[in-house]
Amino acid sequence: MENAGEEQGPLIDPASTKRIRSWSRFYWVATVWLIGYLGIIAKQAVCSGNVLWGIQHGATVGAVTSWFMLILTVPLGLFGSVIASSWRPLRAHKFWVSLVLPIFISFADVISLAIAQIHPHGKFESVTGVKFPADATAIQCSFTGTDFILADPQHVYEFTCSPAETERLTRELKLHRNAPGSYPGRGKGGSWSVSEYWTSDFPTERSVDFIELETDSSRTRVRVIASWI
Repeated sequence: MENAGEEQGPLIDPASTKRIRSWSRFYWVATVWLIGYLGIIAKQAVCSGNVLWGIQHGATVGAVTSWFMLILTVPLGLFGSVIASSWRPLRAHKFWVSLVLPIFISFADVISLAIAQIHPHGKFESVTGVKFPADATAIQCSFTGTDFILADPQHVYEFTCSPAETERLTRELKLHRNAPGSYPGRGKGGSWSVSEYWTSDFPTERSVDFIELETDSSRTRVRVIASWI
């Protein structure tokens, strides 16, 4: 018989190939989800003053919000995959190239907030358009309301500065003094013995939604709330 001594090549099982492709897609989507989940955890760790609490909070919040992140990250990943497929040098690295945009979108806020923690002056001035107090000391900066992408984030700056600088802030931020003991809406003195409470008109003339300033005998707190910071 012809070809009797020839070796037969391995037969390709269509069902097996289909399973492999299905698992590859599942693995890719799971990787993209994990990137978004870790991005949420990292963001909360940076935002909070307590890193351990931020990680725990981020893990809890991310269990829900990470699935909504897929709506954004999966199309971006597919776009990267198309680019890798159409450019020969990148074809061998198609999987990793497809993860570049999901990683960027998941960790861009983390990098921005980390810089704002290290250098709060720049973020404060870029958002409010007002110079940060030159003599400010004991500066603390925290971020809240960042659990969801479309949530209104709050930047809270606490510091000690001279009365002259506090007066300048209220003037340049165009704030008006509220009646003693009056803390409408979001303004709460908390553990502070607030002596003065100032707020902006709503809405403000800036891209900021709301600004409030509180003072006690030694400290000043400025809370900035905006749709996008």
